Amino acid sequence: MVERKDNKRIGESPDRKRYLYAVLYAVVLGFSVAAGSNIVFGDDVSLSYTDNYMKPFGITSLLIFAAVSAAAFAGIQVVLRFYGRLRLLFVYPAQGKLQQGMSKKKTPQSGSPLCVDLQQAVTQPKDGAFGKRRGFLFVLLLLLVSWLPYLLSFAPGSVLDDSLASITPWTNGTPLTNHHPVVYSLLVGGFVYLSKILPISLNAAVFCYAMVQSVCLAGTLAAMFCRLQRAGVKRCVLAAGVAYAMIVPYFPAYAMILWKDPLYSCALLWLSMLLFDAVRKEGGLPDRAWQIKWFLALLGTAFLRNNGAFCLLFMATALLLSGQRKRFFYTACMTVIVALLFFTAQHTVYPLCHIADTEYTEKIGIPLQQLAATVAYEGKMGEEERAFLLKIMPEQEWKERYAPCLADKIKWTDGANMEYISQNKRSFWKVWGSLFFKNPAIYLRAYGMDTFGFWVPGVQNRYGYVDLYITENDLGLHQTDLVQKLFGSTIRPLLKKRMIWIGSGTLLWMTLGGMLLSILCRKSTSRKISGSKIPGSKISGRKISNSKISGGEGEKGGKGDWIIYLPALGNVLTVLIATPVAFSLRYVYVFAIGLPLYVLLPFLREGE
Repeated sequence: MVERKDNKRIGESPDRKRYLYAVLYAVVLGFSVAAGSNIVFGDDVSLSYTDNYMKPFGITSLLIFAAVSAAAFAGIQVVLRFYGRLRLLFVYPAQGKLQQGMSKKKTPQSGSPLCVDLQQAVTQPKDGAFGKRRGFLFVLLLLLVSWLPYLLSFAPGSVLDDSLASITPWTNGTPLTNHHPVVYSLLVGGFVYLSKILPISLNAAVFCYAMVQSVCLAGTLAAMFCRLQRAGVKRCVLAAGVAYAMIVPYFPAYAMILWKDPLYSCALLWLSMLLFDAVRKEGGLPDRAWQIKWFLALLGTAFLRNNGAFCLLFMATALLLSGQRKRFFYTACMTVIVALLFFTAQHTVYPLCHIADTEYTEKIGIPLQQLAATVAYEGKMGEEERAFLLKIMPEQEWKERYAPCLADKIKWTDGANMEYISQNKRSFWKVWGSLFFKNPAIYLRAYGMDTFGFWVPGVQNRYGYVDLYITENDLGLHQTDLVQKLFGSTIRPLLKKRMIWIGSGTLLWMTLGGMLLSILCRKSTSRKISGSKIPGSKISGRKISNSKISGGEGEKGGKGDWIIYLPALGNVLTVLIATPVAFSLRYVYVFAIGLPLYVLLPFLREGE
């Protein structure tokens, strides 16, 4: 067995940071589960604070916190201890010249962690089915065919209230606003225009949009699976990933829905994939083709959702603070420039075109929820603060409208003087801050209730998960069951009943777990090789650590791969700051479509 000089087994590390990261993850996960166990939810986000609420923490909560934290920490240590063997469950063992050239006498003992690391340091052949253009097309067509029953059963697709808001400016002449991103509304307008210049109906135009969006989503997923194949992922694992995209309903449902979120999430995932390509490339700066792709993905992220620009600023900051600051300096600068371009358009170009900005109350949903909770739970409040709140709406109205899991009931209250907030922004934040220091517990509970669906694992709700309908409208939009027309029978009831629940909180913690392992396994792998000597050979650990097969500087796949998670993390952070509802998978849909990449990334060590 290979041992370190200090007689510690390979995989053990004196580095406190390694344990600090593991403890931090375990503690926060334990708190999330314990807090979630105290939440009473009536299965409807619009219910009042008497039906949806958070119970006080007690002994049971403490026990749950301790048990989950301990189990999570122990699980992380087990994964690190058997990391080499676990990796072989997901990726192929190497079959390169290095492995073939090492004689049996100079090869580490079978099954040793060092042998596993040396095997994984050799790049796999790239002649797999997924690595070629026909493989990409095969996955693309496979996904489209598997999603086709949904599109045909609910043709022309799903159109909800938000969707209608992007259609009506082109049909009824309603003013264009940035409440729903202008660029997305322009995109929708292009398809609506088809119904005016071609002999097709508005339903047919929406059907065309659904097909184009389906191709975009399927193409993005196919590109991701191709990258995983080139990284050495086993075919059975790739098949499981493709099956995940074929079977789980939120793929076909989001492919055909007229929402901005699927395309926005595709842009985010492309940012992750481009970072994946850059991190795995040996040294140097990304080439021009990469920069062009990065720029296009940045534009999609910034202009398809109003929180996208803030996500880009988070990414740029993280890149500049990372260990690869010099390598990604120009990339970070480009990211900031695109974010500033969006803000310039929002505050300069849009007003010149008479395009109204997003309502101010839309940006302060969580603060409004916290103020409503203070009134509802009769928190501490001065006369000046009470007078300010009563100018917005009467006290009884605050209580009746407060739904802990849905801010829209406060933001869009009929008769409320929300314009008063827009005219007195400084006073609003002064009152909000003053009441925060007087009622911190109420504020924290209100925040938790308005966001818990995004960070508590194992919880889910139908709200904003999978929608298969068209909102009643006067535009003539309606669904037609083409399957029934073609074959004489319908599968609609089966598709509506069929549901596989994977909540936003669960996806978040799976992604964070992948990021944690990417950091810890890289550190562990580096020490295993650099601190060891191959038995029967003259190659020392120091020489190995300086070679291109080491787990440190020479290991292309593992150096700084945590930055691949930045687009998804930046998005969820902006959502947790301003989400109007406790459940809505569409806000963090990038977790769902990027799950295979984010989960498998810790086990991908080879470079391109």
